[in-house]
Amino acid sequence: MEFLLIGWLAQLAMGVALWIAPRPSRGPLRGNKNIVWAPFVMIKTGLLMVILQFWFPFSSLIGRILEIGAGITFAVGHWRRIKPHGVP
Repeated sequence: MEFLLIGWLAQLAMGVALWIAPRPSRGPLRGNKNIVWAPFVMIKTGLLMVILQFWFPFSSLIGRILEIGAGITFAVGHWRRIKPHGVP
């Protein structure tokens, strides 16, 4: 379930949102690449940490924090694309 919900569905939703969201009118076509890749790295690392919870009990907490942080980082990184132009 963890692989399906977090590993596949969450990343599918983030990838589709990245592709569909309006592009900024200035700068690189897709925005800052570091902000785009950080959530994917965080969610993969968080998924691995949750899977290792059977051997390392505290890794589950760290993994969940990374997964939530990936969602927040994704939202913050893509806020410029979602808000209307001219709105601060």
